[in-house]
Amino acid sequence: MQPVNPIPHLPPRSASPRARQTKPAAADGFARDLQRAARGLKRAAQPPQRPPGTRSLTLPRQIVGIPSAGARRFVETVPGVRVLTAATHAPRGAESDATKAALVSRIYAVAHSLGVEPRLAEAVARAESNLDQTARSPDGQSVGAFQMKVPTRAEMQRRFAREGVGVSLADEVTLGVGYLNYLDGVFSRRAVLDDAGRTTTAVPNHAERRRFAIAAYNAGEGRVAAAQQAAGAAGRDPQRFDHVRPFLPPITQRYVERVLTFAADEAAVDPGR
Repeated sequence: MQPVNPIPHLPPRSASPRARQTKPAAADGFARDLQRAARGLKRAAQPPQRPPGTRSLTLPRQIVGIPSAGARRFVETVPGVRVLTAATHAPRGAESDATKAALVSRIYAVAHSLGVEPRLAEAVARAESNLDQTARSPDGQSVGAFQMKVPTRAEMQRRFAREGVGVSLADEVTLGVGYLNYLDGVFSRRAVLDDAGRTTTAVPNHAERRRFAIAAYNAGEGRVAAAQQAAGAAGRDPQRFDHVRPFLPPITQRYVERVLTFAADEAAVDPGR
């Protein structure tokens, strides 16, 4: 099996040499998903038509599920792994609730077009930046609502460009949701990530796989694949996240629970969205 190119998102300090640039296998369905994304984004760009004689309605905050703006700061206690914690003051120039609501709508449109669970995509953006499109990590390497590192953004841009999909390669929502789609695909099958032999274990159960994808968004797919291998070597089931969790950094373990909590809260606030 030829290795696929792992996206270099938050690599561990002992990262192996850069993998060979190979075209991803067609079996991962990424080209099909990108084409769906292009069609979905084109539809999403069209403003909805309002029937004559009607007026717009502004939903209260508790309905759309937008929390009060709060500053966020990054803490990095494990090399290469980030976690967000609440700061004690509102950030200068914090985005308004209306701006955040518009961002949530865009996240949902892109997620639907890519086949990604919309509430999960929104929850990741909340955990990463509190839906702040102007957020920037202290080192300047992670920017935007999805806080994608520069190498990760570049790899996703290459994937979109390679497939010839007519979407803006500067659109961080498309890149962030596309990365979640990529991670789901990586853990849906056995994938050799690099020449060092880091290999994912296929996770057929959707509920389990989403937890692996969340962990990989925070720590990188290579680190999660290594944790699966360690769990298997210890006689545990590498397809069950609870069995793999002890082999992941504590920060990543907390990050997964944080995202899942956000996703559950959003479902409870507006189950019909």
